[in-house]
Order: sequence, then C-alpha cells, then structure tokens
Amino acid sequence: FEGCSSLSAIYAFAASVPETGANALSDCLSSCNVFVPKSAVDGYKNNTIWSGLNILSGDPETLTAVANQGATTYYATFSDMFSDVELIPETGCTLKVYNATVTNGQLQLEPRNDNKVAKGEGVLVCSTSSTININVITGESALEKATYSNNNLVAAGAETSTVEADEGYKLFRLTFDNVSQKTGLGFYLSIYQGSDNGKKLEINPNKAYLLVSVSSLVSNVSLRGFAIDDNETTAIYELPNAKVTNVQVGKSYNLNGQRVGNATNGLIVRDGKKIIVNNQ
Repeated sequence: FEGCSSLSAIYAFAASVPETGANALSDCLSSCNVFVPKSAVDGYKNNTIWSGLNILSGDPETLTAVANQGATTYYATFSDMFSDVELIPETGCTLKVYNATVTNGQLQLEPRNDNKVAKGEGVLVCSTSSTININVITGESALEKATYSNNNLVAAGAETSTVEADEGYKLFRLTFDNVSQKTGLGFYLSIYQGSDNGKKLEINPNKAYLLVSVSSLVSNVSLRGFAIDDNETTAIYELPNAKVTNVQVGKSYNLNGQRVGNATNGLIVRDGKKIIVNNQ
C-alpha cells in the first residue's frame, strides 16, 4: 500500500496478522479503517506495522430481521465474511437457521441442525424476535460451508457491492412484494437501475442473496419470486392473461379462468397471482 495516502478502508480476513514489508503501510493515514476478525483485533493493534491504523472488528454484533405487517415471525438473510459465528435469539424467543434451494420452480427451506454459520456462508434466519445477537466462535475447528447444491444462498461481500449473475442464473433478494404496506415478504427478482430481470443486485454487507439456476425454474412462465409465510413458500408469477378476470379473494382458478379447488396441484391463479401448488 505504499503511496496509498487516500486509502480509506482495508479488509483483512485473516485471523493471523499477515507478514508485510516494514514500509507497506507507511503512507496510509491513521484514519484508514482496517476491518479484521473480532478475534484478531488485539493482534493487529499490537503489530508495529498495523498499529498506526484504525483497527476495527469486521464482525457484526446484531442482526435485524423483518416481518409482514401484523406478523410476529421475522426473517433476515445473513452472512459474515470474517468469522464463524453462532446466532443467538433474544431471551424467551426462538430462532432457526435455514438453507434454501430452488428445484422445479419451488423454493425449499431446509432447517439446519444448529444456529452456527460458517465464515463466508449465506443463510436465511427465522426468529420470533426482530433483533438477533451474533457471537463469534473461537477455540473450535473451522465450520464447513454448505455446498451450492445444498444451499443456493450466497454471502454478500464485506462492503456494499454490485453483484452480477453469470449466464444461466438469476438473482433474488429478500424483500417485500409491497414495500409500502410491508406485505408479501419473500425472495424476489433483483432490481438494478429500474430493471427487475434478476441479472444485477446491489447488496449490503452481512446479507445473502439467492442465486438460482434458470434450469431450476419452470419454463415458459415468468417468475417474480417466492413468498414466505411461517416457513411455507409459494412461487409467484406474473399476472395471468385476460381469460382470468373478476377473481374472488382467496379463490383459485386455472389459466382458462375456471374455478378450481385451493388444493389443486399445478399452475393456478390465486388473488391475482400465478402460483404453483404441489400437495404431493
């Protein structure tokens, strides 16, 4: 970093202080923030080369989750690029951590055996509290990240960044279907500069996004996203064609506008949205 006098931040993910030349940081201002694993803060501060900079923990201490209007089940995506952590609910509250995968156009949430999250891993968190505490795990073997085949959630970077999907994939973010009314919480196609084609996504640190292979989606229908309600998921598609009109709230219709039972399997229309039902 010689000559980098305007450098404002450095992200050092190593728990052990890296070896550098004696003058590697000599031109960096003391106001330059260095984000490191919480367990390594003292090591960096006591190192003569790094001690002149502003050493900070890059690990978050709390996570804020959101819920549909009037609901008491809160959700959030989470990741930590610096350390293995354990998520702790507020006293008297419950918490569950999920992997998420998409198969045949359906979002599947798989509960994990504990509330631990590996460094650089993305997960979905469900709790009866909107605030979740984060404890860095020390003194244990490093946790193993779930493979993509078992978890389609991807960790965000250590700073706000723009992610672009590779060819054949789409990006989904956790948000509300109706933001102003805070309803329809779920994963929806990413929007970037007004386009909701799922190709780009701006995401904040300590979050995760859903990276879905196009081959895992239903062909010839336009998917908007997946609503989540009490850990049950529903695929939501674009509004149907004109054959489906004068629908009644809570009733189900096929794509020819004919009433069908709410338990009917397949692609149906309910409350003005296309959904896939699979009761098998």
